[in-house]
Amino acid sequence: MAVAAASVGDLPTALAAVERTIEHRDPIVTEYSLSCDPLLDPLKSLPEFTRMLTRVGMRACPPRSIR
Repeated sequence: MAVAAASVGDLPTALAAVERTIEHRDPIVTEYSLSCDPLLDPLKSLPEFTRMLTRVGMRACPPRSIR
């Protein structure tokens, strides 16, 4: 859900989906998939996203540039 929302620019919905994923400790989500997925790059500059990751001991990977 977070990837779909981020891809269309709906960042509030994407952040809410990330929050739900963290709260439910979704087993499919790993540190890499949540913090380094390039499809979540639109969220990486948002302080809310950084706070969510920090709260669970993660750190966002730098955004990737698309060429």
